[in-house]
Amino acid sequence: MFELFTSWRYLYNPRQSRLYDRILIAFFLFTTLNIVLFFTGPAWYQFIGAILFGFGLLGTSVFLLLHFFSVFTTISISSVLLGTTVLTLVWSVSSGFQREFKEKILGVNGHILLMPQGATFPDPEKTLQIAREDGDVVEAAPFNLNEMLIVRDDRHSGVLVKGISPYLASRVLDLPQHLLAGNIFQLERNQFPLPAEASAIVDDSEETVEDARTAAPKNGDDYCKQPDHKWPGIILGSGLARRMGVQMGDALTLLSPMSSFNMAMDTSQIAPTVQNLDVCVVGIFFAGFEEYDQKLA
Repeated sequence: MFELFTSWRYLYNPRQSRLYDRILIAFFLFTTLNIVLFFTGPAWYQFIGAILFGFGLLGTSVFLLLHFFSVFTTISISSVLLGTTVLTLVWSVSSGFQREFKEKILGVNGHILLMPQGATFPDPEKTLQIAREDGDVVEAAPFNLNEMLIVRDDRHSGVLVKGISPYLASRVLDLPQHLLAGNIFQLERNQFPLPAEASAIVDDSEETVEDARTAAPKNGDDYCKQPDHKWPGIILGSGLARRMGVQMGDALTLLSPMSSFNMAMDTSQIAPTVQNLDVCVVGIFFAGFEEYDQKLA
């Protein structure tokens, strides 16, 4: 009983302080006000409101403990509470970041990418068939990935152009969910285009860009807005579209100095020629991953 009495004497604070009570009420009102403004106020206030709410909640907890317990007990309980809160927040942020990062990566890529040792697969259909026979595989889709140059007026940028089958890709990727505008199935229009006459230039210097700019029609944007246009479509990352200054229905020119437009890498020993291909923007996506939004088409 003596130990219990002594412990309770140090834990319990029978002396009430009106000052502590007034501060407690002030912190409680401050916390309530911030939580109301967090849900009803403008969007720019949400981050500030969350910080102020946390500060008010901490103050309310401390002075609520001081209402019943001694200063030493309040400090001990508050320290444990604060330490546990920090660990929980860090863990939650880390888990959320990991989940979001995974979703961004899988938005434009499959769970597994099979790449050939050489330039191409000897038998792509057989490779797809073997993959689909695995019981854990929901779907397998072919793709082609090449570095190219994209040109519009006085702007140009290096891009990674990924060729996909819209129907199969919609079952493998989350790309349709990331589209800000357009439809992935618009890529099926004019899917076998004839590129412009090949140029003898073999690099992506300013001269190559100037040749492509000259070759591109001046009324490309008007042509792309026609319902019966013959140019193929392309979907751009939001950052790339912003940098090129394009939107839905605008025209672009693709330069392919390292590969032809027949979906196969050039493996000959002869220096590849530059090919131009006029395309229309049929979609813009936002993956939330800068490497994709700025570089992928």
